[in-house]
Amino acid sequence: MHTMLGFRFSQYSPPEDTRSPFERLLELFLELIVHAAGDVEETFRWMEILDKEHKITTDDYTLEDFRRDLEKSGYLQGSGSGGGLSAKTEKLLRQRSL
Repeated sequence: MHTMLGFRFSQYSPPEDTRSPFERLLELFLELIVHAAGDVEETFRWMEILDKEHKITTDDYTLEDFRRDLEKSGYLQGSGSGGGLSAKTEKLLRQRSL
């Protein structure tokens, strides 16, 4: 006679996120920029709303820090509002869509 044990449940412990704040925000930025049809300022407005609701940034790393890092890393061309996506970002978006 076989006794079936059924299911055993345990508490879920998500894997530790070892990405930098920039890497975490970049993933979100790339997702939102597609929905905003490439509009950088609209994407940052959405990120500000998400930050207010879900605290996606910290006092040590703000959205302004993220924007500066995007520019330094070559993901954005131009400075501040009016800047657009660089060829590097467009290529990354195309790769992610496949």
